[in-house]
Amino acid sequence: MAEAEAKAYAAANDVEFLNLCQSYAMPDEVSASGIEVFSLLRNSALKPGDYLRHHFITGDARQLEA
Repeated sequence: MAEAEAKAYAAANDVEFLNLCQSYAMPDEVSASGIEVFSLLRNSALKPGDYLRHHFITGDARQLEA
C-alpha cells in the first residue's frame, strides 16, 4: 500500500520515487490501515543512484531487503 501511494504522490507532484521504502514494526496491533509513522521528502542535486548511496546505502544501517 505505501509503495503505491508513494508512486502516486511522486507522479502527482513531479518528483521521482526511487523505489526505496522503509518500514517500522509497530509495538502494538494497529486497528486501521494507512497509519503513517513517518515520511521523508528531500530535495537533492544528486543523481538518484548517488543520492541513495550517500544517504541510505552506507553500510552502517541494519536493514533487510524485502
